Amino acid sequence: MFDVGQNDLPGAFYSQTEDKVLASTPTILSEFETGLKRLYNQGARRFWIHNTAPLGYLAQNIAAFGKDASKLDELGCVSAHNRAAKLFNLQLHELCTRLLGQFGDATITYVGIFSIKSNLIANYSRYDSRIL
Repeated sequence: MFDVGQNDLPGAFYSQTEDKVLASTPTILSEFETGLKRLYNQGARRFWIHNTAPLGYLAQNIAAFGKDASKLDELGCVSAHNRAAKLFNLQLHELCTRLLGQFGDATITYVGIFSIKSNLIANYSRYDSRIL
């Protein structure tokens, strides 16, 4: 199981512009692809890959980058971080699709964590807060 991008993208925003963070995505994914191919060549056949979450919703990112209200979305989250996450996830999905074609006998399960968490955040009042 892999949870991709959670550390790479938010950390880069501390020292780089949004454009540079976006430009680093192919390098991050190339390294990830190399690792997946290595695992496949060593016998791995089942891959569960989580895309990156909506990073603009992380409290740490809101505290560091959310002081200017014009940089926030309608939910009060950092727009640039969420844009970067969405673009990263599009490219990650393309990579997974390509690898599925190359790894004929493998299973790649791509999980859209971004959508799941965005839904939870945007619709928090729909979910019961009781612990079951």
